[in-house]
Amino acid sequence: MRNRKPDSDGSPVTHSQLTRLLEVERRLATELESARRRAKALVETAKLGVQVRDTRLTRALAAGFPEIEQRVLEEQRQKIADLVTSSGKQARAYESIDDQTIDRLAAEVVDRLLDGS
Repeated sequence: MRNRKPDSDGSPVTHSQLTRLLEVERRLATELESARRRAKALVETAKLGVQVRDTRLTRALAAGFPEIEQRVLEEQRQKIADLVTSSGKQARAYESIDDQTIDRLAAEVVDRLLDGS
């Protein structure tokens, strides 16, 4: 028996078996390296895709900002106009009350507060 070593079950391992094992190991290492390169390229492509998408979204948001800002300003102006109109109506409602009625109502409120009723 030349160049034979017993394996785990006691049977000798041949040179051709070792050669085959080494070849399989080399091929697997090559495939692993190739898979790593493809994975790295895929990650880089995905990163570039994300950057492009983010840039597009940023531009779209920036383009829409003036329109949104204008809409908000118009809404604020409308709310202010509504408040002015409402305040004017309320003020006019109280302007129609004469001084004697105000004096009488004020005295009535004071009396109720002092009497506790």
